[in-house]
Amino acid sequence: MGFGTKFKRLRSFHKSTKFGSLWNLLHGFSAKSVELNGITSQNYKEFISDRQYFMGHPYNGLYSTIIDNKLYLPYLLKNFPEHTPRYFYFLNGEILRLANDGGARVPFEEFRELLHDQGRLVLKHTCSSRGEGFYLLEADGERGCLLNKEPRSWEAVEQFILSLDHYIVTEYVQQHHYASEVNASSLNTIRMICAWDEERGAFRLMRCFHRFGNDGALVDNVAKGNSCTVFVDTETGVLQEGTMERDGKRSYTQSVTHASGRLLTGMQVPNFCQIRDKVLEISSSLPFLRYVGWDVAVTEDGFRVIEANSLPDLGMNQRKGGYLADAVLRKIFTGKR
Repeated sequence: MGFGTKFKRLRSFHKSTKFGSLWNLLHGFSAKSVELNGITSQNYKEFISDRQYFMGHPYNGLYSTIIDNKLYLPYLLKNFPEHTPRYFYFLNGEILRLANDGGARVPFEEFRELLHDQGRLVLKHTCSSRGEGFYLLEADGERGCLLNKEPRSWEAVEQFILSLDHYIVTEYVQQHHYASEVNASSLNTIRMICAWDEERGAFRLMRCFHRFGNDGALVDNVAKGNSCTVFVDTETGVLQEGTMERDGKRSYTQSVTHASGRLLTGMQVPNFCQIRDKVLEISSSLPFLRYVGWDVAVTEDGFRVIEANSLPDLGMNQRKGGYLADAVLRKIFTGKR
């Protein structure tokens, strides 16, 4: 993230009054961070401010751009192919293979056959965030297909596909039934924030939370009426307290109930400890990393890493303790133990 991008991000805080009070503005905390994390004038030095967090990036140096580019994911995790979605094509004004064929152009008919065989395909911009530019294609017989649940003819789909630039086409990951029972329309992912502990010489899972989309939403990280983000106990995988958003207002609560009526607090993530340990192993296999947020989808046969984030949203991450009060994170963000 260059200085220009940082400046625009900070200026947007000012314009939208996200900093709230003068005290927030002077100390660099957004109003959301103060409210969600319980930051006060007495404890604020334990917390990294939004301003300090954004201005200190990139925390992985030059490698941050590689982490954030979804195109690189299968290459980064080449030793863990069973934990990445299958990548079929890269779209750059035309359909290109990602297989070992020199990137030869693929006829649309082949794309159409792939969609028919797979049933569903996911299209994502290589550098998007927060679910922006996400498209779901679903086969709909000979008539055409569904694009984000809307019927489209094959001719319209072909024109749309060829208009996309810097997009990837991947398999649709079928999540574990526990997550579908809460909300089946979106892939409900777990964000695992890992940091390098110099003293231990290993990665640690610093924060972990589960996101659930709303009925009808195609992604889990864009609020549409009601949304839920729930902390996950890093030792047991049991869902804890979290935030709920209603009518554009997000609040913290000790007991989280999804819009479907399903109580999330107390729910157990299947095979969590095995997933956690494998994610830490994956992190350690990339020695240039220091701080990364993995988005993981639990499946019936294990899990898939959906993407990596070099600058995970702060949000409520400091609710369980300010980042600067932790020696591992303080070293990453300030260079001091």
